[in-house]
Amino acid sequence: RKFKDTFESFVDYICYQNKYDRIIFFIDDLDRIDPCRAVELMEIIKNYLDCKKCIFVLAIDYDVVIRGVKAKFGETRESKARSFSWCPLIIIMWKNM
Repeated sequence: RKFKDTFESFVDYICYQNKYDRIIFFIDDLDRIDPCRAVELMEIIKNYLDCKKCIFVLAIDYDVVIRGVKAKFGETRESKARSFSWCPLIIIMWKNM
């Protein structure tokens, strides 16, 4: 929690200093790394999605996410795969902005 608070404070500072409303993080090529590793990174990123001045845009093949979840948690963990359903939603929202 302490790192997240520090991260948010840093983002607030950068936005204030540069008169930005938000900072957009573009994260590409997650589908080019090992699927299990991609899932681990997405789990970490998910912890920061509620930062008020941050927008995260992920470019990833959703099938890679499903393969990573299955490899990491097994075939029966479909609910875990559904917890990553925000990934296509972010891309759709970004295209509609």
